[in-house]
Amino acid sequence: MERTGGVWAEVSLELLAKAKELGHSSGAQVVALALGHSIGEQAKALLNAGADRVVVCDDKALRLYNPLTYASVVCRMISDLKPSIVLMGATILGRDLSPRVAARLGTGLSADCTDLHLNADGILGGIKPTYGGSILAEIVCPVKRPQMMTVRPHVFPRLPGASFGVTEKGTVEPFALIDTDIDHSLVIGEEIAEAQVCTSLSTANVVVCGGRGMGDRETFGLCEKLALALGGMAAGTRPAVEEGWITRDRQIGLSGETIAPRLLICCGVSGAASFTTGMLNAGTVVAINIDARAPMMAQADYAIVGDAREVMPLIIRQTA
Repeated sequence: MERTGGVWAEVSLELLAKAKELGHSSGAQVVALALGHSIGEQAKALLNAGADRVVVCDDKALRLYNPLTYASVVCRMISDLKPSIVLMGATILGRDLSPRVAARLGTGLSADCTDLHLNADGILGGIKPTYGGSILAEIVCPVKRPQMMTVRPHVFPRLPGASFGVTEKGTVEPFALIDTDIDHSLVIGEEIAEAQVCTSLSTANVVVCGGRGMGDRETFGLCEKLALALGGMAAGTRPAVEEGWITRDRQIGLSGETIAPRLLICCGVSGAASFTTGMLNAGTVVAINIDARAPMMAQADYAIVGDAREVMPLIIRQTA
């Protein structure tokens, strides 16, 4: 389980819910691994989010993320529990920790999955985009155990009605840190809080996304201006990234990020399946396109037929 800003990361709660679903179909138990300092009460709350058991390693040495120390503890936990499947979020921390753990355990790792399927033999299939998002591949680990996969945020819902009050159902078990877990070669001085601005597409409440229909880099700049006016983030489709109008870390879709903003404004976006797969959990969707027949217009809650170069400045002025 990953924590962000002192609370459980959304993707960890989403994975608990998915694990509960997989466990129900196979009869397996869901165990949450929680590492940190002074997290006892928070750990108990995971029993209401899908965990049958919570194994907690609570120590001052785990207050800040040290990749080598965390990898050592997680590997010992896995060796003791002997799970068939291990899931982590495809976050900055998860992408750093998961390959370290997989390498130490001598097993495989399927990264950045967008769906999971469990067959009758207990083999977990991880669905992930490949070849630039043009196809979806299913990756399996039929021999080695545990089967390890990281999953993108916002592809699964949290457990419906999950409450974070303490529950009596399930068990919380301590797991002791030992001296050999602690890595002294890397010293983490302090954790610096992020500035109070949205710097991640996965957590943005408002996203303004531009596509090839924006025409050129200068016009695409209207996405940045509108996003700034609305307190959100600008993003782009794969063609917009390939044109060099926006960086790849801001790409939405199969080969980019999966988002779930409260408001998504798509400007000059055709609405190809490779793009819409990354925005299925968006709240209100607004599309601006000169082509009324563009697929994106049919999928939007509100469709504005018009030239984005004329429509977007009007919206920006209204928000000033």
